[in-house]
Amino acid sequence: MFDATSKRATIRPAQPGHLDVVADIWHQGWMEVHHGHVPDVLLAHRQPTDIRVRAAEQINNTYVAQLGTETVGFIVVHDDEVEHLYVAPGARKMGIADLLLAHGESLISAHSTVAWLAVVPGNARARHFYERSGWSNIGEFIQAARIAGGTIAVPALRYEKPLRQLPMNDLRCLNRS
Repeated sequence: MFDATSKRATIRPAQPGHLDVVADIWHQGWMEVHHGHVPDVLLAHRQPTDIRVRAAEQINNTYVAQLGTETVGFIVVHDDEVEHLYVAPGARKMGIADLLLAHGESLISAHSTVAWLAVVPGNARARHFYERSGWSNIGEFIQAARIAGGTIAVPALRYEKPLRQLPMNDLRCLNRS
């Protein structure tokens, strides 16, 4: 358990030195919420070594949450998608996920008016969290989960959240006089 009473959480870009803890949090969280809710064949491609490789590939799009010097969660943002968000079990219910999600939304809002993410239907905890945070379930789709050498089709729900309105001077006018 992490002591949040004397430390304030901070969000910062991930560095290569964060890879091991990010991969550990990711693997533990992924198995916790996906096991039994995704095709069994995908489980063989989500072992600790697989997750570490994926974490290394996405390090430039990853932001970590820290309490003091301890990394307690992370978010991966790619274009307009919140690709991954996990918090270490001992740091849950401290507002870390809220901070990470707000950071991801802020990053996406710099270039897009809508953010999206995918949730497996059986992940009730994540669905509740995103809905409480203003995200809407748009509907089912098949997500192509990346694995070494290809993809595996995974039934998922697409969640979206409007982020901002473009300022009037950013809109293109049809009347060019």
